[in-house]
Amino acid sequence: MNENNNGRGLFYGVIGVATLIVAIIGATFAYFSVNASITNNSDIAGSTVDVSETTITGTLTRVTPSTVSMVPLKTTELQKGITGEGGQQCIDANGAKVCDIYTLTINNTSKAPVSLAGKLTITATDMTDLRWALIESTTSATGATAKEVSDTVIVANELLAANTGTKTYHFVIWFNETELEQNTQAGKSYAGTVSFTAANGGKITAQFSSGS
Repeated sequence: MNENNNGRGLFYGVIGVATLIVAIIGATFAYFSVNASITNNSDIAGSTVDVSETTITGTLTRVTPSTVSMVPLKTTELQKGITGEGGQQCIDANGAKVCDIYTLTINNTSKAPVSLAGKLTITATDMTDLRWALIESTTSATGATAKEVSDTVIVANELLAANTGTKTYHFVIWFNETELEQNTQAGKSYAGTVSFTAANGGKITAQFSSGS
């Protein structure tokens, strides 16, 4: 009888340890971080381009902090992630960053209207779950559509008025949590280039990158 009880105790003990191991592994899958920081910690200015009397300028600004590693965020909770906790955008209750927000402003100072095409090219090797979206403001994800990095279009045709034509875009980058094992994507980095090209060939670029 005692041998049976001892056998049951050993069995339940093994099950308990196995359950604990699974719980720990699951937590690891959910909370690994992706390092992300901008090349410099302030604005990134695109080149001023003057081609055939067309002048285009641009500025890319990082809204979120660059010194905190980024952890996965469910796409369905993008608005919650953008709002953040404790008045800190893209920062969760644990103090970890869950997204990066950028503001991009394009200006036309030419004497004629300018038609522009805009692209966001993100290089993220072995990070299939990285996502980005245009958002209506730095605080709102209303109407945002999650895009994979293979989708590079910001705008196909943006017409800026002569002399003072200005357009501002906001976009967010995050690592989509799938609730599946994602460890093969842990510790990776990404880099991005924003480019706007005028119909006459004038082009500006602004770059950002991730790293420790």
